[in-house]
Amino acid sequence: MVPTVHPSSSSCLTSEADEKYANVNWEELGFTLIPTDYIAGILNYGQGLFEGLKVYRTQVGRITLFRPEQNALRMQMGADRLCMTPPSVDQFVEAVKQTVIANKKWVPSPGKGTLYIRPLLIGSGAVLGIASAPEYMFKSEVANLFQNFCAMSVHQFGQSVQVIRSDNGTEFMVLTKYFQKTGIIHQTSCVDTPQQNGRVERKHRHILNVARACLFQSKLPITFWGESILAAAHIINHTPSQVLDGKTPYEILHGSPPVYDLLCVFGCLAYAHRRARDKDKFVVYVSPVGNYHKGVSSGLNLKVDHTYRRAHTGGTGGVKSCTNYSPVVKSLREAKSAGFSDVLFLDAATGRNIEEVSTCNIFVVKENILSTPPISGTILPGITRKSISELAPDIGYQVQERDVSVDELLEAEEVFCTGTAVVVRAVESVTFYETKIKYITGENAFSTKLHVMLTNIQMGVVEDTKGWMVEVNDTIEIDTFLN
Repeated sequence: MVPTVHPSSSSCLTSEADEKYANVNWEELGFTLIPTDYIAGILNYGQGLFEGLKVYRTQVGRITLFRPEQNALRMQMGADRLCMTPPSVDQFVEAVKQTVIANKKWVPSPGKGTLYIRPLLIGSGAVLGIASAPEYMFKSEVANLFQNFCAMSVHQFGQSVQVIRSDNGTEFMVLTKYFQKTGIIHQTSCVDTPQQNGRVERKHRHILNVARACLFQSKLPITFWGESILAAAHIINHTPSQVLDGKTPYEILHGSPPVYDLLCVFGCLAYAHRRARDKDKFVVYVSPVGNYHKGVSSGLNLKVDHTYRRAHTGGTGGVKSCTNYSPVVKSLREAKSAGFSDVLFLDAATGRNIEEVSTCNIFVVKENILSTPPISGTILPGITRKSISELAPDIGYQVQERDVSVDELLEAEEVFCTGTAVVVRAVESVTFYETKIKYITGENAFSTKLHVMLTNIQMGVVEDTKGWMVEVNDTIEIDTFLN
């Protein structure tokens, strides 16, 4: 009998109401290639966000995360700007934790580096016009849906699933323990070889053909695909079959002939169109990392870019959109080819105020005042930036979020950058046209004090009085591969 499925064509839901990321066993999801449509939103229109955070191994073997809830909140803010559906804060943090647990052997020893985490939210559904992706894939849903179907089959019809045939996709491989526990035989076949899976292919094709015929004859839009699939399954299950000796699939399952009183023509004279619920693909992957700016022994040497602008008012400069980073590559490559470490961008409105470096925020120090450009939609609200702004007052420094002109670089005593990758890094010099300004670096620099304060918290050297660190588990007993 053709399974009765319940596809959704509901209107757009909020992230709180959307349960697509709930009940996902992240620990069993292995690293796999992501099948993406050629006309996906991420490929055609750059509809995607990413986050970056680090995992630390402390001296006593604890593995911790630094303020992961802040990354989750920032992803939600970016998703709202790009019309995407993000995971909740709890779902985000749990996904990160499970990914870390699965890769705990790759967390370097204290002082040897960190494990970098890259959560990624992309629009993978097909969309030709400029719009949020109307359809997305989330493979982890398969496991829950299949187990729910098996439970329904047993409790509603007294029939248990005995054999399942599929390709070698990760969404089926994660069910291995479930198959062993329930005694279900799992037969696999190679992908793109329908002759090895012909019966299932024909069944699926039959449902699709009937569903398409219903939509075609009724002249309903594709947004009614869910209702069409349900109608197709209902029709097939109530149609006599020669294979079943003239009986219907319904009769074979229930033991009595079907009732045709409710059978009617598929379609309607009018319908209220509601936009299909937007979905997103949420992926988390990791990589061990060392020092971001390799070969830079003292401080960074920045070049002020007078030609290109990173962001403009009203744009997406304030969210961690994938589209914000490829435009800076040209500036960064030109600067590095000229011997600089990175690029300092100016505001698009006046060209006189500094905004941020290509991959990090910037602070200017004069006397006991730290000045940093404000969060006004054109710079990224960095989590390290936020943390430094909260730490500095503890040691007698005042923090000002305001417009900082290029001219102030000439009078600054010290300049430093902050970010997940660079942590806190002193700037040795800034080149403004032909003028090169040098700043305080080394052990006596204020940025060095801040770096020590922050990393001591992250590495568990001092007590975390701020409540920033989130422990993944208690003590890791496995040897690291990166001693």
